[in-house]
Amino acid sequence: MSTILVLVRHDGGTVQKSSLELLTLARRLGDPAAVVHGDVSDALVDALGRHGATTVYAVTPLTPPAYPPVAEALAVAELAARTAPAAVLITSGPLGTEVAARVAVRLDAGIVTDAVQVRAEAGGPVVTQSVFAGTWLVEGRVRRGTPIITVRPNAVTPEPVATPSGRLSSASIWRIRPHPRSPGGGAPSEGNDRAAGTD
Repeated sequence: MSTILVLVRHDGGTVQKSSLELLTLARRLGDPAAVVHGDVSDALVDALGRHGATTVYAVTPLTPPAYPPVAEALAVAELAARTAPAAVLITSGPLGTEVAARVAVRLDAGIVTDAVQVRAEAGGPVVTQSVFAGTWLVEGRVRRGTPIITVRPNAVTPEPVATPSGRLSSASIWRIRPHPRSPGGGAPSEGNDRAAGTD
């Protein structure tokens, strides 16, 4: 199945509900790959795995620290360029929409905001939006590049996988260092390591 990149946010190692919603939605589209800034604890990895994440990318913060939307956008864009996902899912909101817009610009890709549903089709994900104060539902899809999609919080009920496969293996947990100046992402820097150690 195709990879679906999901930007995950957490509070002190507890995954935010909106991110669990994205993972639930991503499972309907492909194999969810979680993108998390900073170190990932065992409890956080377990929570991601229970909600369907098959891969976790732990992003090393930039030095010196960058404006948060820039740092997140750099990491997501680099991973998207490297993994060619079928879509990128980000929670809607001021921060999420800014990150999504920056990713779309770096990848020269289309963006759809405030989705309330996304379904897989042969021509790519079809996105449903609620417009005119919720009186109309419209559908559309991205025609250029990797679809960058922001999803409204509470649009999806978070659901754990029916048969958890257990804790993600160390081979499925990658630590990456984004390149601030790499256009459209580029390859990760040498020395990027898996959680199990340096390659």
